[in-house]
Amino acid sequence: TIAYLGSIYRGYQDPEPLFIALKELKEEGKITSNQFEVVFAGSNSNVADIAKKHNVEDFYSYAGFLPREKALQIQYDADALLFLEFDNPKVKGVLTGKLFEYLYVGRQIWAIGCTNNTSAGQLIENCNAGICFGNDIEKIKNFILNVISNSNFLEYNKNFDQIEEFSRKKQATRILELIEGL
Repeated sequence: TIAYLGSIYRGYQDPEPLFIALKELKEEGKITSNQFEVVFAGSNSNVADIAKKHNVEDFYSYAGFLPREKALQIQYDADALLFLEFDNPKVKGVLTGKLFEYLYVGRQIWAIGCTNNTSAGQLIENCNAGICFGNDIEKIKNFILNVISNSNFLEYNKNFDQIEEFSRKKQATRILELIEGL
């Protein structure tokens, strides 16, 4: 199960490469909906139209807008978390709170639209927290096949020291030090 939680800003965030990969794997007879599930939850995150467009509705579910506790439970229950890069030059280099939340949850992050040349991609790689697919359909397909054939494939050694640098406590301490230094 891969989960996306939060809003999607259409035109700026695009989950379609994942759905194209699922469509192709389904058509090739390499995957069934019993093996792989994509769950979306949050306001403005119902992408049933994209799932339908690619004939993979059987892989997709939408949980709607949820209380925070339920959303966190879905994240912890998921095998991986889907991160969608925000493609807008006006916010280049800005890292969303969603990415830091995903880092803390500790599940592997699958970043679509994100490469190791973006700020988010560099953070994901530096923390050894997941994989950046960009929009490479073949890379997504191969990764899904590896996950299905090897349940240990999702296990990895996150750089928890690096992740800890972004904890609320560390960030609050840095802000306090800056304020005290004024």
